[in-house]
Amino acid sequence: MRAAGLTVLTMLLTAPHVTAAPVTVDPAFGYRIGDRIVAAARVEVDERARLDAESLPRVGMLHGWLSLEEVTVEPEEGALRITRVFQVTASAPEPRLLYLPKVELKFTLDGRSIDEQLEAVPVTVAPLAPSQPVLRSGLGFLRPDRDVPDPRPEQALQRAAWLAAALALLALLWLGLRTFALQRRGYAPFTVASRRLRRLARAGRGATPATIRGSAFRIMHEAFNEAGGQAIFSSQRDRFLAEHPQFAGEAVGVRAFFDRSDALFFGTRAAGGVAGGLPHDGTSGASRDDGPGGGDLAWLASLASRLARLEQAGSR
Repeated sequence: MRAAGLTVLTMLLTAPHVTAAPVTVDPAFGYRIGDRIVAAARVEVDERARLDAESLPRVGMLHGWLSLEEVTVEPEEGALRITRVFQVTASAPEPRLLYLPKVELKFTLDGRSIDEQLEAVPVTVAPLAPSQPVLRSGLGFLRPDRDVPDPRPEQALQRAAWLAAALALLALLWLGLRTFALQRRGYAPFTVASRRLRRLARAGRGATPATIRGSAFRIMHEAFNEAGGQAIFSSQRDRFLAEHPQFAGEAVGVRAFFDRSDALFFGTRAAGGVAGGLPHDGTSGASRDDGPGGGDLAWLASLASRLARLEQAGSR
């Protein structure tokens, strides 16, 4: 009985000691054909222990999905770092769960045998065109390709303010250049009126003289209103001439226009002429017919042209 107990105790003391070392694979998912999988393990063992090289896994094809490409052993303080590099050799039609094989490592220390294991590790391989993921947790978390930059909203607001200021400055510059260009091209109230009157003379040959005459006077009134910045009536013509001295050279024509307009629209007698006729300048609108609108249209076109020249000269 005593001999049997000693035999069992001897067997227990001489039996190999087996522990399992964790294996790290990062990441453990998303591999495709041709990808390399790096599995690292830290085996804590006495520095005097000797590793049996025959117990290391051999490089080569493991099965149809994986091949072992490389095995390295690096000593560390109180441990050995064992790194295995696998390669995926097949393309999975669907996401597939694989296990990196466990390894039985053998050490000898003071005549005793010490066994260490590298545990099996699950990884997933994915098809080139993935469909459904493998439903298994514990494989790690998805990570962004790079760190998210630290947002600084005050800098963004400052850039927006500078951009708004630059856009406002560009808008003012464009408006100034456009106004200058339009003035250089003669885009001013009386220049526009002169062009409109010429078009009216060409387009109004089918209308009655009274209609054309009324349209012509309205065109000139619009030009005076735009030039003065308000509605200009006959009683305000002298103030208009005082506020716009560039038209002083045509003061007689301006006064005659308002007299003629009063005679046309209100039936009053024009100064120096007759109601319904031109101002007395040596011709009579009642006795002439210079085309559509009679002599009124020709006289208004001439007045608008002269005012346009003064207008352009004053804008230079």
